[in-house]
Amino acid sequence: LSVKGDHMLQNASAAMPIADFAGVDLDGAKKKLMSFTGVAGRGETFKTRNGVTIIDDAYNASPVSMKAGLDTLSQLEGNSRIAVLADMLALGETTLDYHREVGVYLASLPIDVVFLYGERAAYIGAGINAAFDTPEISLNDGDAKSRSGKKPTNEYFNDFSELKNTVQAIAKEQDV
Repeated sequence: LSVKGDHMLQNASAAMPIADFAGVDLDGAKKKLMSFTGVAGRGETFKTRNGVTIIDDAYNASPVSMKAGLDTLSQLEGNSRIAVLADMLALGETTLDYHREVGVYLASLPIDVVFLYGERAAYIGAGINAAFDTPEISLNDGDAKSRSGKKPTNEYFNDFSELKNTVQAIAKEQDV
């Protein structure tokens, strides 16, 4: 597939039998899947002029989609893996728990730097810190995640221009 991520492979794996059941030409379906480059804001990948790979997975993020995006980031080759994360909206009363959960999950991945933007996103940082203070911590879905070997640098921003300038200043060629 042209798009990155195990979640995209799972989607494609489900699509082919459904296409077959519906009588769709499988060679045509295969070609369409192979040419699919993603949807704007949903795992879209591109390179900047200075050789930084960007994965834009910002559209209507949820804990599941954010974890899938972080999994994808952690699997890509690069000098540094930098996550820029913001608030997930419309999650109800447990929104802060979901943000912490994403932080705990992120702590189990080989991600080097985390930049956080938004009031709720600060709780992602709290989750990262909690995961490194506790050797094994349970997530809301019941799965336990052990932390990764090295705590990522994580920094919180409440000014978007400052965040943008910081990312541009530190992201170098071959970073993701």
